[in-house]
Amino acid sequence: MEQFRVERLLEMDFEKVVKIANKTFSGLNDFEYAKLWVNYNSISLPGHWQIPHFFVLICTNEEDVNISPVTEYSNVKPNEKIVGYIIWLHEGGLRDGNIIELKQIVIEESYRDKKVGKILTKESFLEMQRYFHARGHWIKIVKVTTGSKNIPAIKLYENALGAKIEATLRDYYGEEKDEVIMIARFNKG
Repeated sequence: MEQFRVERLLEMDFEKVVKIANKTFSGLNDFEYAKLWVNYNSISLPGHWQIPHFFVLICTNEEDVNISPVTEYSNVKPNEKIVGYIIWLHEGGLRDGNIIELKQIVIEESYRDKKVGKILTKESFLEMQRYFHARGHWIKIVKVTTGSKNIPAIKLYENALGAKIEATLRDYYGEEKDEVIMIARFNKG
């Protein structure tokens, strides 16, 4: 049985994450472009991406792993593999009741339908809550957007975060390519 853990992304493992995006998104066939794209999606916030808003999902008992040698600067050990990542963005500075956005979540194709997206979302969200709590703050709203026809993603956000669709942006990414905005609300405490 596969086992997983969620860790913060370390700079040393960034290219492993880019490889997942490169394989997942049809518009990211060029590896260098994929690096720019993932980096762009993750630096929209002061303080840069490495800490504390970029997490990876690691399969801890992968038998057919072909990874480069592990260093002390990597979270990935022998017989382990990064199989997904998630990027959270913090909007608007620290305040009483913060807003964060689940900017991007990607799971390697062979690991989909195994509930690992839910593991990554829930565990990384708990880390985000700890981050804000340690600074005397809390998360009031989680915002996430996805295609209106992406039913697996909508179900994931409903189940993992309690998010609900609050708006639909018609033709957002082109004709008949609507985007939904989902919101999860939390109370202080």
